[in-house]
Amino acid sequence: MQRNVAEGVVKPHDQVGHDAGAAARVVGLFDAVDDPDTQDTVLSPAEYQRRLQKRALAIHADLAEPTLLAVQEAENLEVLQALAAREEILADYLPVLLNGPDARGLDVALLYRPDQIGLLSYRQEQGCTALIDGLGPDGNSDVQNPQNAITCDSDGDGILDGNRLFSRPPLVVQLNLALPEIAAEANRPAQEADLWVIVNHWKSKLHDSATQAYTLPRRLEQAQFVASLVSDLHQAAPGADILVAGDLNDNPDSAPLEALRAAGLRDLTAGVGRATRYSYIYQGVSLQLDYLFALLDRRWVPVGAGFAHLNADYPAVYARDAGTSRRSSDHDPFRVGFLWHDQFSYLPIVATR
Repeated sequence: MQRNVAEGVVKPHDQVGHDAGAAARVVGLFDAVDDPDTQDTVLSPAEYQRRLQKRALAIHADLAEPTLLAVQEAENLEVLQALAAREEILADYLPVLLNGPDARGLDVALLYRPDQIGLLSYRQEQGCTALIDGLGPDGNSDVQNPQNAITCDSDGDGILDGNRLFSRPPLVVQLNLALPEIAAEANRPAQEADLWVIVNHWKSKLHDSATQAYTLPRRLEQAQFVASLVSDLHQAAPGADILVAGDLNDNPDSAPLEALRAAGLRDLTAGVGRATRYSYIYQGVSLQLDYLFALLDRRWVPVGAGFAHLNADYPAVYARDAGTSRRSSDHDPFRVGFLWHDQFSYLPIVATR
C-alpha cells in the first residue's frame, strides 16, 4: 500500500464524535461561517458559543485539563483556538490540525499543554486503496452500486490506480517529554524522551446493513495502515513510545482492532471493568468505539484509566443546556494518566506453598 504524506510545521476537543452523518444529529465542532468548499454545518453564533462552552466545561471539570487531548470532528484550526481560549479552561492549550478531504470539512486534531510537553513535528498520513466500495473521500456513497474515483497511486509505479483510504487521515504528532524534572533525571539523549501520538477517526458503520458489513474492508485496511505506521516509527527509532488514539468505530474483538494488537500495541481500555467499558449507546445498546492503544517501554505506568461517562448516559435534552458538560458530544472520552519512572529496582522474590 502506497503512503502519501502531508508535512506540517510547528506553530503556535471537540470530544469524540460519531460520523453517522445524519443531518438531524450533528455533533462535530463546526463554526458559524459557511465554507463553500465543504458540506459543513453552519451554526448560529449563539449555538457555536454554546458548544464551545460545553466542551470547555468537560475539559476543565470532567477531564481535569489533561496534558494531551486527542480530538475528532473539528472543522478547522480556528475552532480549536476558540475552544482553548474559553475562560472555563485555566490551562494553556495549543492545537495541531491539518485539513483533510472529509466532505463535511471535519478533521482529527490534537490539543496539548506547552507547559508540560513540547511539540517537535507533525504530519498527516494518507493511504491509497484499490477498494471499490463507494466509500471514502472518492466514493459515491452507494454501497449497492459502488464507484470510486481514481485519485492516487497504490503501488508506487507512478500510475494512478486507487482511491484515498481516509476521509480523515491519521495525524502523526511527535512530542518531547523534556520537562525540567524529567530532563534532570533522565540522563539520556533527548530523542529517547520522545512520544509519538497517532490520532484517528476510522470509517463508521453507517452504510452497513443488517446482513452485510460493507464498511469492514475499508476499516480493516485503515487499521493495517496505522499498524504499518507504528512499525515504521518503531523501526526508525527502536524503543519509540507510541500512542494510537481515537474513534476506531469497531468492537474490541473485531479484525481491525486485532490488527493493532498484532503490531504489538496494547489496548489501555481493556483493563477497565466491563460494566463501565463503553463510550457510545446505540438503540439502547452500550458499545465501545473509542480506544487508546500504546507501545510504551517500562518507564510508563498507566494509572486511573476509565471512560468519563458524561455523554452517552444522558438524554439529548442536555445538549441544549450550556451550563453543563453533559451531552457535550455523543461519545464518552477515555482518559488515563501515566507515571514516568526512570529508575527500577529488582527485589528477590521467594515463592512458597
